[in-house]
Amino acid sequence: MLYASGTLSAWFRIRLYNLAMVETASGEPREALLDLARSAGHEVSETQLARWHRAGLLPSPRQRPLGRGHGTQSVYPPGTGLQLLALCRLQAKNRRLQQAAWQLWWEGYSVPTELGRAFLIEAARQWDTTTRLLRGDAARGLSTLALSLLAKTATMRLTGLPVAQSRKRVGTDRFQEFARVMLETAVGIFDGYRTPEEAHVVEQALGLARSRKDRLTGADAWLSGNTGPVLEELSQLLLQHPLSDVLSGVTDEDLEAARTDLCEFVRSIDSVGFLLEHVFGRDAFGLSLLCRSLNGMKPQPQALLLLAWVLFRRHGSAELREGMESYLEAAPEAQEMLGTVRMLEQARQELPAFAEILAPNQIREALRYPHRMEYLNWRIRETRERHLEEVGAFFERHPEFRAGADTSSSKGESRPTSQP
Repeated sequence: MLYASGTLSAWFRIRLYNLAMVETASGEPREALLDLARSAGHEVSETQLARWHRAGLLPSPRQRPLGRGHGTQSVYPPGTGLQLLALCRLQAKNRRLQQAAWQLWWEGYSVPTELGRAFLIEAARQWDTTTRLLRGDAARGLSTLALSLLAKTATMRLTGLPVAQSRKRVGTDRFQEFARVMLETAVGIFDGYRTPEEAHVVEQALGLARSRKDRLTGADAWLSGNTGPVLEELSQLLLQHPLSDVLSGVTDEDLEAARTDLCEFVRSIDSVGFLLEHVFGRDAFGLSLLCRSLNGMKPQPQALLLLAWVLFRRHGSAELREGMESYLEAAPEAQEMLGTVRMLEQARQELPAFAEILAPNQIREALRYPHRMEYLNWRIRETRERHLEEVGAFFERHPEFRAGADTSSSKGESRPTSQP
């Protein structure tokens, strides 16, 4: 793999920093943190460092005496350097401190959960205010403001947003139907599709066209039945439980656990989506748009997604909660699968003997048909035995792949009785 010189030097700086921190495991001196930020291209002053830790964006330091007549030294907890680099990265994007605090908390850095909670409360307040403006009375459904916005959806600029992709999928003439369903769901008044064609438009806009068709061996399509009842349940939950009330009674520990679960869910969806798109092509299994929506979310959508996650876990139907649990249980396997796919792709590029064997079309067929999987596994084992030296050199170059490699012996393995 080739690296740009700037990226490579930054990589070495962080690795050297990690090695240096082994020797100072009791803490990181203020001077070392300032030097680290400077070496990464960020100018941070002592005053700014102090302001950040007082705001909760960095852990607070302790004062270490330097001996008689030499004063004291500010020493920050281990790991502060990496958090400082993350904070500098966020500040370089001109984010406010409140957004930076949220992003650090979201990414699992040492930030008081009360800062994350404050951001969630503000996001919930804005959501509830907006939905009240968009929701009319029971007889009218959507408000005049909402209807005015809907009338503009066909022509308004949506560059770079997931909804822009949705409009391309269904066309400007049908996009207003999709937008209306999404608005009605969000404000709590969706009570089912008006026509079967409307259900089709929504699924097309959400990129779910292949979700009813694509299958892995031994499994049914992941989407079946009518999506209307699902949207109805989500809509009723949002109506009955304003987001401003969602965090009531939720402890910091529960909130941190919910964040961890949600981030794990996002990573697993991303892993599965990457794998399926790599092997089966764009929009495979109807997950592409979801993956692109979850990837690179900004702070506000992240906060709203976490609030919805807490809401669904606390008040959703048993079926909804069981579905969420099943995805969480599958998350570790999804990460392992992603690592395996990346390993195989790297091996295909670097080991000529495996170029044809590990081609996406070969893996695609193996995932669809058990006998093709059996045959592919045999070919991998047989080729590995004939190229042990090259395979060994590959894992020397890529030790990160060792844990996921199949190092089982090929003894006793025979060729499948019939080739596909």
